[in-house]
Amino acid sequence: MKKLYLVLFLILLIALAGCASKKKQETSLGAFIGGTDGMSFQFVEEEPPLTILDNSNQPFFITLQFKNEGEYSIKENDILTTLSGISYESFSISKASQRNQNGLDKGYLNKQTGEIVEGATDQISYEADYKEDLAYDLPFTISANVCYAYQTQAVAQLCLSKQPTRRPQKTDVCVVTEEKEIGNSGAPVQITSFSERAAGQNEVSVTFKIENKNAGETYNPNFINNIDDCVSDEREKNKVYLKVSSEQAIDINCPKLGGGKEGEVRLINDQTTITCNIDTQGLAEATPFAGAMDILIDYTYKDNIATDLTVENAL
Repeated sequence: MKKLYLVLFLILLIALAGCASKKKQETSLGAFIGGTDGMSFQFVEEEPPLTILDNSNQPFFITLQFKNEGEYSIKENDILTTLSGISYESFSISKASQRNQNGLDKGYLNKQTGEIVEGATDQISYEADYKEDLAYDLPFTISANVCYAYQTQAVAQLCLSKQPTRRPQKTDVCVVTEEKEIGNSGAPVQITSFSERAAGQNEVSVTFKIENKNAGETYNPNFINNIDDCVSDEREKNKVYLKVSSEQAIDINCPKLGGGKEGEVRLINDQTTITCNIDTQGLAEATPFAGAMDILIDYTYKDNIATDLTVENAL
């Protein structure tokens, strides 16, 4: 009987572990799922095949499968794919660049069940047929550049007071000068640190770091709308558009944003640091109280994938 109870207990533990594996721990601030992925993509199996025949003997497909891994819904036409590394004429590809016809909804946390609802998937497919007549087998590498619109939402803790330089008291609910907690939505660009300090009798200063945490390139959010082909552009690369705000009635000015609360910033080595000043003179509270700063990062993200294909002589 004891052995039976032990077996039943082990089965229960395995079942509970299986349920837990379907959940993903969200960050404590902002209730985001988190992570550094935006949209993942891969070639569908056998599209393209590993080998094909020459001389128009074997038409085939080149198909890309997309999945929204992050927490921003991608709209129709906001994904642009461009094939490269091959001759479009030789492979009978009439249109090297295509856009998505369907939107990709984001993943999200079901607050009632605690489970993660995964993001949507979609495909873009090309028809191809190698028309040249070869006297030998010839290897190729087919590359696909993928550009897509994405956003990162972040929220950071603030400690606000009309007089932030006053001596801290044991009864204070928060401390002005310290590193703050930050929560990020799932996306390739992240806020990786956030700190606050008293900068004057009626002023606090916040400093935060923006980092591209994935392998792709960032561009201005309008980049996706202004191009016909997804290719790198050194003049436009490493840009994002930033907006900061707060529900509290406070005046925020950021020198890198021209003294305002939004604007384009450039990443150097995939990162940049932003400082913003907050005027607390209009606050009524002399003692510190908890607040929050909302940060929105808007951008086009470009990434790449490649696969090998051999064209065989059909004789």
